[in-house]
Amino acid sequence: MPKELLTSDEIIHLSNLLRQTYKFISDLSISDPLAKRLKYPQIPPILSESLAIRLLKNGKILKNKLNNYSFNFGGNVADILATFGEETIKIEVKATGAKAFQYFSDKDTDADYIIWLHFGEFFSKAEDLPIEVYLISKPKRYFPNHKKITLPVVKRIVVDIEETKITLSNI
Repeated sequence: MPKELLTSDEIIHLSNLLRQTYKFISDLSISDPLAKRLKYPQIPPILSESLAIRLLKNGKILKNKLNNYSFNFGGNVADILATFGEETIKIEVKATGAKAFQYFSDKDTDADYIIWLHFGEFFSKAEDLPIEVYLISKPKRYFPNHKKITLPVVKRIVVDIEETKITLSNI
């Protein structure tokens, strides 16, 4: 079944469901010591990829570089494909919470761009914290081998990293 792009309202709703899940696990671990062994859920790819496509389509990120491109899920080729005429740009999406680490595969480093969405404490706090968005162009230049990497290391290594902050209310 092909992925369907979430609407802005669905992105907000799914994010709120994740917040409720985080709160439930946190509350449960206060009342039951065994619940401390539960893990918080991962950020679903449909959420992070839909958010990235919405940001691209709305010109919030890469506007000057990918103006007039269309954006769609890329299936096995890439998380997102940006197309303009015959040109195709491969974009990989990474999403992190408070621990801010990811694993880069060959598919990630072979992409034209990596969009790293850092939610930080977004799901564990009640207030709407901004989401940090990092753009890495031609990641193979910086990460020739796939490996586990943290966001602070990425920010130190990638000299031309682009950073912006967004809130879900303005996607």
